[in-house]
Amino acid sequence: SAAASMRGGMAQRPRVRGPAIDAWSLLPLAVIGLGYLLGRTDEFHLVPLAVILPIMLAWAGSAVRLVAVRVVVGLALALIAVHGLERRAGQALHPPALAAVPGPAGDGVQTSPADARALRGLQRELGRITQPGEPIFVANPRFDLVHAGDPLLYVITGQPNPTRYDVMQPGLVTTAPVQREMIASLARTRVVVRWLDPRADLREPNGGSRSSRVHLLDRWLATHFHPVARFGVDGDAADVVLVIGRTSAGLSLFAVENGMSRTSLATMDQTRTHARTHALSSAAHPPGWSAWTVTAAGSSTG
Repeated sequence: SAAASMRGGMAQRPRVRGPAIDAWSLLPLAVIGLGYLLGRTDEFHLVPLAVILPIMLAWAGSAVRLVAVRVVVGLALALIAVHGLERRAGQALHPPALAAVPGPAGDGVQTSPADARALRGLQRELGRITQPGEPIFVANPRFDLVHAGDPLLYVITGQPNPTRYDVMQPGLVTTAPVQREMIASLARTRVVVRWLDPRADLREPNGGSRSSRVHLLDRWLATHFHPVARFGVDGDAADVVLVIGRTSAGLSLFAVENGMSRTSLATMDQTRTHARTHALSSAAHPPGWSAWTVTAAGSSTG
């Protein structure tokens, strides 16, 4: 009957079109992710879109009956998968040495042995000169040009940020009004930890690579704090050796992690340890390491 046919049509419609419609419900998130990426095109801002887009494609592709569309969606998903596998291939073939991040906040997360040792020493020093839960400020090497900060250090140490700026965003913390606000928030802070990492002021292919020429916070920190300890990689304990290698784009800097021998050297600089290293492995990748300098309140010239 006509009524039965109508009921049958209504019953079949969700099975044919429902998944596709549901998949498109993710479109607003994909648009937001795309806008977030275009606002600052780097690996950090790619993450939201990289999560949403594959799910959306797989969901929509499963509901489409046209073979050609399914093939296109499948190729797009395969390309995303191959890209992810290619990025992990080096780690799978040459797994880096890892050690647990110290402290309860680490919860099994791993980092390089050098970073783990440095973090343990840093935590001991902070435990000696600060009270539990006392605010510390994790500062970049400079504030006229920033790429990224180290907000995870607040979580690892369990000590809060006295300012409201956890993320070191170019165009924000590099401006005079924000730096004045940060200085006011740091008035009662006794300890600042400098994050010394090449990624802190990495040059980006956009306006963020230009210095704002605002050094208010840099000068204030240099005047009011002095170094008391440094934690990071030294020559005789280095897990990474930096070498210059030739690529299709020219000379580049690479890090060699495994298969190294080292001989300690005596030098006139007694504040750091030095060594002659010999890389025995050809596995290398672009460099990335961290070091931290603990500074305490007080004149740096006094």
